[in-house]
Amino acid sequence: MNHVYVSRTRRSKFSWAPFFLALGLTGCDLPLRSTGNTEVGVKVNRLPAMLGGGIAEYVISPGTTTIMWPWQRLYRFDVSERDIVFSTASHSDHGTGFNSVSTRTEDGTEVDFDVVGRYRIEPEHVAHILQYVGRDEHDIRANLLRPLLRGRTRVPLGELSTDQVYKANIRNEKTDKARRLVNDILEEQEWGLRITTLYSEQYAFDQDYQDLINRRKTAEEDAKRAEMNIVTQHENKAKDLEKVKGEINRQIAKADGFFRSRKIEGDQYLLARKAEAEAIMVEGRNLAEAIRAESRALEGPGGSLQVELRAKEALSAANARWVYLSGQGGELGLRRTDVNTLLGTLGLDSLVDQ
Repeated sequence: MNHVYVSRTRRSKFSWAPFFLALGLTGCDLPLRSTGNTEVGVKVNRLPAMLGGGIAEYVISPGTTTIMWPWQRLYRFDVSERDIVFSTASHSDHGTGFNSVSTRTEDGTEVDFDVVGRYRIEPEHVAHILQYVGRDEHDIRANLLRPLLRGRTRVPLGELSTDQVYKANIRNEKTDKARRLVNDILEEQEWGLRITTLYSEQYAFDQDYQDLINRRKTAEEDAKRAEMNIVTQHENKAKDLEKVKGEINRQIAKADGFFRSRKIEGDQYLLARKAEAEAIMVEGRNLAEAIRAESRALEGPGGSLQVELRAKEALSAANARWVYLSGQGGELGLRRTDVNTLLGTLGLDSLVDQ
């Protein structure tokens, strides 16, 4: 580390007035230097201490133009937030990156963590930084922040278990713990720097362990796919079963409907036949009763006369000229005769007239 001598004596008894007067009379242009909008500057007088050499006590504010004499040099420091990166894919081309933070978890797994931090310079301490740390941003990162952050971050990250490495929130709890530790040291030793954020983006295991993880991940994915296939098959079978159940229920409902319809028709037919049978029974009973009544009438006085009268009425109504008479020997013989004559012969004509 290059150190710039800081003179304890800032003012010299040597008078520069004649020199300034001579410079002005010669008409030489005065050299001017400016700081950027986010930069502060510190002048260094490259002279012996007895002549006022050393680092100036005051800080040049952002956006300020100042006169620089030939024996002076202006050192600028950007006081906006700056990045520092620890990563396997280092950003060293931009001067902000270093290799990742390597550590071992509590259960013995080697892990490389990518860590990203942001820091800022406190303007009032730039003289101290120039004296003891370095002359530019690269010196600040390489000489102070890199070893301090790497060492203080490695310990909290080593408190993680292998399973916790996968969880970003737990990783960042550990890096934030490291940030607080680093800030305590920077404040205690008045380095004039402050870490504003510190977090872990990515990680990488030891190659052998990473290969094992990859194989395990592949096996888990295969098992998950197989499980999903089984679930899908079960779901498809369940759907098919529901379809079969639905078809069976539809057939049962159809059969139940057919049975109920036929039962209703059968019940109606049975009721109709019962009513018809009852009507026949009533008619039969009435007919039987009429026959019995007629039988009783025929068995009484004048029964034979009623028979003859009805026979005559029937024959008259038919205008019959032919009748069958019993023949000899049990045979019937057919004879033609006049019914009126027959009735007169039988002595029934007077009865008919009446």
